[in-house]
Amino acid sequence: MKNYPHFKIVILEDNDFYNKLMSRYIKTHIARCALLKRFTFELASFTTYSDCARNFQNDVNIILTDYFLNDGYSALSILELVKKRGVDCKVIVLSQIQNITTSICTLLEGAYEFIPKNRSALEKSGHMIEDIIGQSLHKKSGRLHLN
Repeated sequence: MKNYPHFKIVILEDNDFYNKLMSRYIKTHIARCALLKRFTFELASFTTYSDCARNFQNDVNIILTDYFLNDGYSALSILELVKKRGVDCKVIVLSQIQNITTSICTLLEGAYEFIPKNRSALEKSGHMIEDIIGQSLHKKSGRLHLN
């Protein structure tokens, strides 16, 4: 495809089944948007923080992460990694446990959004990613008109 804007999305979910389900849903949902809004994207998924951190690239645009990860890390670890690298990456946090730490604290630490893990979590995640990409495309098109 021509020089369409390109987005990198990462999913970090330690439950293998939910990771695959989420990856498939996001890929399908965003592929439809990509055709309509003229952008390309790639999606990578990881089941451990260590794998995600080892493979983290500074051009990742969006990370969708579970709050509690089996390897002793949490979404706060991802937020710290993003801050340390100084990259412009939106982090969306999902969790079955909804309390002050998982929701408010992650937002205060820089998470873009907190989504409770329930029946509508996949749909909300897809819409949130679509919104982030839409905002970015709007900014880029605005800059193009200024030049």
